[in-house]
Amino acid sequence: MPDKPCKVVSMRPQTRDGTRRLSLSELLRQRILESGLPYIELERRTGVIRQTLMRFVKGDTLGVRLATVEILMDYFGLRVVEAKPKAARKPKKQAKGR
Repeated sequence: MPDKPCKVVSMRPQTRDGTRRLSLSELLRQRILESGLPYIELERRTGVIRQTLMRFVKGDTLGVRLATVEILMDYFGLRVVEAKPKAARKPKKQAKGR
């Protein structure tokens, strides 16, 4: 079996502006695939064993430790930024007598 990443497609819906928000695991999966590196090379560069990388790319994220995610985020230059919450909408007033 070749030691290359497989293609993974996300099923997340698009946002109002037509873009698609990626989960952290989807973003990491995308970066792994876009790197074009064989798992063995990515293992050598990050220290994350290739079996873990293969399972992660296939979508098995349950056994992936947070420390592993942090290593991959650091390697791919990703960081988490807290977004400001959107202002709450005011409820519309109903017209009197209708």
